[in-house]
Amino acid sequence: MSAIVVRGSCDAGRCQDLVTSLSSGTTKRSLRIVQPVELGHDPISDIHFVWLLRGCASFGVGVQWAAETMPPWDLRLAYHLPPPASLGNPDEPSALTVWRESFMYGSCFYRKGPGFYLIKDTRDQRRMRRLRISVDGATDGFDQLLQPAATGDLTAEANEVVEALLPLGLVLAVGDHVVSLPFRMRHWPVPADRA
Repeated sequence: MSAIVVRGSCDAGRCQDLVTSLSSGTTKRSLRIVQPVELGHDPISDIHFVWLLRGCASFGVGVQWAAETMPPWDLRLAYHLPPPASLGNPDEPSALTVWRESFMYGSCFYRKGPGFYLIKDTRDQRRMRRLRISVDGATDGFDQLLQPAATGDLTAEANEVVEALLPLGLVLAVGDHVVSLPFRMRHWPVPADRA
């Protein structure tokens, strides 16, 4: 199986194209982003890049990438997503090491059922969470957060979900843009009968 190779910047539009490719059933099992990703310079690109990492995790696609800069948001929010191979800032090796050591596939995911979402978050072993979103307005609101969005474009229900999930670290907000952080579990890390 060959890899999807991205040359050039990984901006919001490129991330959108890649997520579309993943969700349309690509047979590629890995993604290699050649140019280091600049985080913290453009909120829209940051949100879309996290969405891309979340999509890769959901579809079981490995990601090789490097970060040019550290993101302005709390890295602990991304411990369930594939960490970069390197950081452009050599003064930040400890942050990269912690992300690598903390990364665990399946530590923050959701499952969708008829009229509800189940979210499991074990990124912090001291505060493991299981949430059920089953109120009509809340499920509709969470639906909107599955893709990057400007807060001004969200419905009142989605903004209420942002207010509820943001303090729990289940939504990433960069500037006035947001996206949910749990990925949809499509591939279990171990066979269900051995767990």
